[in-house]
Order: sequence, then structure tokens, then C-alpha cells
Amino acid sequence: SCDNLYKQVRMLQATMINSNQIDAAYESLLNVVFYFILGLIVLVIMESYPFAAFPSLTGVLLGFAFIFGPASSKYFEGLMLVFLREPYDIGDRIALSDIDQDTKRSGSSTWFVEGVTLFTTTVRYGTTNEVATLANGSLANSRIINAARSPKANVQ
Repeated sequence: SCDNLYKQVRMLQATMINSNQIDAAYESLLNVVFYFILGLIVLVIMESYPFAAFPSLTGVLLGFAFIFGPASSKYFEGLMLVFLREPYDIGDRIALSDIDQDTKRSGSSTWFVEGVTLFTTTVRYGTTNEVATLANGSLANSRIINAARSPKANVQ
């Protein structure tokens, strides 16, 4: 009973540290957007009219859109996974498989979630204690079976 209480306190502590890291990263993203808009407003007040330069920069912006488009797409898929779907939490036992393939009858391989950030999820393989860091954008396109939320799932 003391061991279970200790494990629950450790999981709560790890979850709170993880939440603080995600909140700090999310706050920095919002700060960048806020200061960009504030800078535009200051330039308009100073009668500089930064919008006149936008037509000449569209070629450069279009080039950057083709260069960084796929990476930003994966990044936002990962953000949606962490903030909206929330398929797992620290300490959960999960199984990962391709979304197009059926799960094996013998069960899926087991991973334990050790950490979640805005960009990555750190997991430990159940049988060999192998540690892997997975991109949240790639996990967004995977089937995730959470043993904590699916108690009747056959996960080995």
C-alpha cells in the first residue's frame, strides 16, 4: 500500500513537471505571435505602414511555405495530439501500430510512457527496457491503444 502511494505520488510529480514544460513552451509560442502583432501595430501608429512591403515579400514567403510546409504540418499534428486528443499520460502502458493494419491476435508490444513534450514522447519498451523518443507528429497518424483507458485490451 505504501509502494502504491509512492508510485502514485511519483506519477503525479512527473505529470506536473511535464505539464509545466508544455505550458512554458505554449506560452513562448503565444508570446511570439503577440509581439509580432504588437510590432505591426507600433509600425502602423508610427505611420510606417509595414503592409506595403508584404506584396514584395510574397515570393520569399511562398518559397518558405514550400520548404517548411511538411515540417510545420507534422508539428501542428503533434500539437493537436498533445492538446486535443490526449491519448496517454505519463506512466500509461500503450501499444502502437499502423492505422491501416489490424492489431495482432496475440496482442501488441507494450511501451510505457515516460515523458511528453510539445514535440516528442519518450517511451520505454516493456520487455527490453529500450528507451525511444517518438515525434508527436508521427504518433498522430498511428493507432494508440492505451491499456489504462482500455482495460479489456489484450496488450502483452
